[in-house]
Amino acid sequence: MHRKDGKKLLCSGRGHNCSAASDFRCNCTAGYVGPGCEYRDCPSSRSWFQEPDLESGRAHLKGFRCSGGGSCDEREGSCACAQTYDGAACHTLPCPVNNTEECAGLGKCWTLNKLARYALSPMGVKLNVSYHQPWDAFKIKTCNCGRPFAVDSQVMTYPERDRPPLLPTQPERTYRGPYAFASTPGLGYDCSKARCPTGDDVYTTGVNEVQEVRCAATAGSFKIYWRETVSPDIAHDAGADKIREALEEMLTISHVRVTFGEKQAEDAARLGWNESRGRGARGN
Repeated sequence: MHRKDGKKLLCSGRGHNCSAASDFRCNCTAGYVGPGCEYRDCPSSRSWFQEPDLESGRAHLKGFRCSGGGSCDEREGSCACAQTYDGAACHTLPCPVNNTEECAGLGKCWTLNKLARYALSPMGVKLNVSYHQPWDAFKIKTCNCGRPFAVDSQVMTYPERDRPPLLPTQPERTYRGPYAFASTPGLGYDCSKARCPTGDDVYTTGVNEVQEVRCAATAGSFKIYWRETVSPDIAHDAGADKIREALEEMLTISHVRVTFGEKQAEDAARLGWNESRGRGARGN
């Protein structure tokens, strides 16, 4: 019982129904707790550490003050979170910060729920999985590492698995990798490392790499994506010379030879589509 202006206040003026019917216990209004409703309540969420119930097997239930990841300041009604946790109820595990930047400036901080939507198979195929029912789906956050922009002003495109494109502004991050004007994705739990490129040794002697491209169309144009750069528009019925010129405009290709097989050339002339084989493409 508190006093205000010399008067006694039942339940500190923050509760009601204190009577014999309630065993003289205060029914505190929302936001207040304690025998006399004298304390401020703190935000609550799913528990980080609640052990499973022996009968139901359920754990990590809702309704735990500061989620068990911090202490409640009952004067202010706010949580003081342990270093590992974040949020009003200490209910999230934040992404790592590297040099004052979240995910080293090369990634987006996503919940496990959102990250699952972009999960890929080992072959790079989107799995279309859902992760929203587990207790940690919206509590644990992690970095989805992207790749920095190249230094060239050429318009960049990204395959679906690399979206959304991430655009750090630091000049020292505008280039890395073995090829001119190329970049590689971030790596590590905080995206502070660089993923190494993979592929055949471009200096392997006696072997020229051959890329086969098929364009089945009667109108329009297409583009070719190669080592972070994109070709100009190539007409659907372009000949070998036009295709070669377009490819050699790409900063990551120096010299390429384009050939049509005899049957493919005949079909191209008849149906309006082409099949080209690029031989000996070399990156700068």
